[in-house]
Amino acid sequence: MMAELVAVTGRPMVHDLRAMLDAIGYVTRYGIEWRALPVDFPPHEAVYAFFLRRSRRGLPERLAGRLRGRLRVWAGQVLGLAVTIVRHSDDFRGFVVLPRRWVVERTFAWLSRYRRLVRIYERRPDHHEAMIWWATVHQMTRRLPREPAGRPPSSRWGDPPPLPHLSSPDRRGKVLHLLAAQPWRAWKGSELAAILAIDNVNSFRGQLSQWSHQGYINKIGPALYGSMPTSA
Repeated sequence: MMAELVAVTGRPMVHDLRAMLDAIGYVTRYGIEWRALPVDFPPHEAVYAFFLRRSRRGLPERLAGRLRGRLRVWAGQVLGLAVTIVRHSDDFRGFVVLPRRWVVERTFAWLSRYRRLVRIYERRPDHHEAMIWWATVHQMTRRLPREPAGRPPSSRWGDPPPLPHLSSPDRRGKVLHLLAAQPWRAWKGSELAAILAIDNVNSFRGQLSQWSHQGYINKIGPALYGSMPTSA
């Protein structure tokens, strides 16, 4: 699915592709300005240029369509239903009206959690439309690894599980121990910094990003980290 992102001519990408997508998801989810991106993301000028270029090419719509197909297949397997995949042409745009109204209301409720979408902050309507598509992609990519794997949903009001005793003498060892204790959870950099009593959160985020590039921890979303998956 991601092959079309790199199959272009011209100068190779300078910044990591995953980091660029995570940065767009971070702006969409938390509603910040482009120039307010944390330091563990690429420069905001590069991220904004990537957003404009890929949105004009219709990339988020195509990604949302493919992710929607995967989620429907998974839902059919869980419920024991026969699922029929209908492939539309590349120039297909818009939505298919479903007979159940609550599906539309639920979708709007999910999208309203993305602060960039609570108001029309964009100067152009096509930019706001692109933000909606990117938020949809971000929402479905978070559901795909969690629901088919049987991970427990995050509790909004229940008490969190107790934290393990961090006996490692170095900071990286403590982070690895913490992530391994709750492998289903996605940790924010600010949460890890609060547990470890780290004051300089921006510097710590850069350190987390470096550890993810080195293969110690897994960056699973915009400024979200988890343990590395174990091989079967």
